[in-house]
Amino acid sequence: MTFSKPLVALSVTLALAGCTQTANQSESNQQDHTFTLTVAHINDTHSNFDPVKSSFKADEKLVYNEFGGFPRLQTMAEEYKQAAKQQDNSFLFLHGGDAWQGSAYFKLNEGAMNAELLSKMSLELWHWATTSST
Repeated sequence: MTFSKPLVALSVTLALAGCTQTANQSESNQQDHTFTLTVAHINDTHSNFDPVKSSFKADEKLVYNEFGGFPRLQTMAEEYKQAAKQQDNSFLFLHGGDAWQGSAYFKLNEGAMNAELLSKMSLELWHWATTSST
């Protein structure tokens, strides 16, 4: 099953709109139910789970670096998730598409490695609700 980006965006918008309170509620019964959502997003990973070696010039000096890769993405996603949890915010981690093909990982494992690694990233909705004694 495939979903188009506009359909997913519309679904998320409608879900968030359903979280708003109606104007007909009496002020005496109305409580402050502020909803804060932290969103993290990746896309175009194209089965590239290894870091990429790079270089750039800084002050006329060539600097060698490495960026990306599954471990870095996983670490950052976990950091954002924990920060949202500490602030009692909902957390949504999305992959915008183009996760498949593009490397030998996909070809050799027929996508199984992609599914395994992306599943470990917990691309889903996380919510920690506060409880009240009312």
